[in-house]
Amino acid sequence: MGRLRLLTALLLLLPLLVAGAAPAASATGELGHDVSWPQCGNPLPQPRYFAIVGVTHSLPFTKNECLAGQVEWAARSGDWSLYANTANPGHTDPHWPETGVGYCRDSSTDSDLGCAYEYGSASAAFALSHAAVALAGSGRDPLKVTWWLDVETFGDPWVGSDLADTAVIQGFADELVQNGVPAVGVYSTGYQWGLITGGYHRANAAAYRRAWGFPLQTALEDGPVWFGNVQDLARAKTLCASDSFTGGEKLLAQFQSQEGGRTYDFDYRCADPDRVHPTRSLTAPTSRVTTTASVPVGWTGADAGGSGLASFDLRAITAPYDGPFGSWQLPAVTTRVLGRALSVRAPDQGSTRCFQVRSRDGAGNVSDWSPSRCTAVPLDDRRLAASAGWTRATTDGWFSGTSTVTTRQGATLRRSGLETKRLHLVALRCPTCGKVGIWLGTEPLTTVDLASPVTARSVIALPVLSLRDTSVTVKVLSSGRTVRIDGLATSRA
Repeated sequence: MGRLRLLTALLLLLPLLVAGAAPAASATGELGHDVSWPQCGNPLPQPRYFAIVGVTHSLPFTKNECLAGQVEWAARSGDWSLYANTANPGHTDPHWPETGVGYCRDSSTDSDLGCAYEYGSASAAFALSHAAVALAGSGRDPLKVTWWLDVETFGDPWVGSDLADTAVIQGFADELVQNGVPAVGVYSTGYQWGLITGGYHRANAAAYRRAWGFPLQTALEDGPVWFGNVQDLARAKTLCASDSFTGGEKLLAQFQSQEGGRTYDFDYRCADPDRVHPTRSLTAPTSRVTTTASVPVGWTGADAGGSGLASFDLRAITAPYDGPFGSWQLPAVTTRVLGRALSVRAPDQGSTRCFQVRSRDGAGNVSDWSPSRCTAVPLDDRRLAASAGWTRATTDGWFSGTSTVTTRQGATLRRSGLETKRLHLVALRCPTCGKVGIWLGTEPLTTVDLASPVTARSVIALPVLSLRDTSVTVKVLSSGRTVRIDGLATSRA
């Protein structure tokens, strides 16, 4: 986005940042405060274990002019973060994007999902810019702390559909993450969140993402939850025991109380933040060769941090039989998968596809990518050059419905131009089957005896090679005995 360059330039106003005080070790039951523009010019409460400062003045595209001083106060706690107001005022707002900006398709309506997303993104860019300018020279970096999105109906207009209003929030979060903010949480109440978003939750988030149809940087349900205002500490503790309105980690609950004769916003820490990354591993594919139209991929994971496993991402990389692997692909259908298995379309003939999985917990912690599991689709027998003596046959249930058969000694099948490390011969084994030799170029590799008491098509692993460019020849060594070939699988993995 163009805003990214503008924001990068603005952030250059910050000098080389000195290392701030390390956040205090957080613990369940700690108390902190949040402050913003209403506290401008008024005494601030005594710093406690943590503090949160508002960047905006109630609405998007406004400024808390006291931000710098309040952040200095907040930093005395050793653990500070920021929050910003969100809203969807609709297409009459002067900051509403024009048609053609980013994903905005029709700026004349309040419910265009792309326009709503871009409005949220622009709101975040404005807030980040204000924070960068206000904190320039302070040694306080707004890109190094958690940001909270204030999502409420009190004073903040929401005129779009549920999908559009939620897209505003998503756009705001994505802009923050794209600029390097480490974590984005949501401040709201269950009631207000339901009114504004229609009940967006981890359980139904995939439906929202499908309806939006554009790529995202983060997921709202992966960030922590900050429960909105209640009257006292006892009720705040009750909120901590209630359900999370996004499905994310329940971290804070806000309440009001007196200090020094003044009423302030207090915040109760519901839980120790989960900073433990979950684990993951692939359990499938289990076969190095696939002759079906799809590949079953399975995985498992565990979370020791307490917030529980939330979802998985699956990515794939593919290589043709005659070239290197491309780049890792993370298609939308394989992101934030809730289950433990997925059927993925097999690659083209002769190709190898490798998979990796990563896991995500309820606090938004993401594991690294797992070791790969790979499977190859054979080159069909029709793609092997045949000498005299072979018959091309139709064979129901075999790969591509074909096979190539002979009983002639010395008959050959050959394929050149392979970049390979592993080879598998797909062939019939039976009591009257013969024997073949495998050559790499002009050098013999191995002999395969196809005789077997059980009649079945088999995938036969050949000796593992060092990666090489080569041709492969299958030569019949027996005479008068059946040799039926279905294909040759080749893999770089």
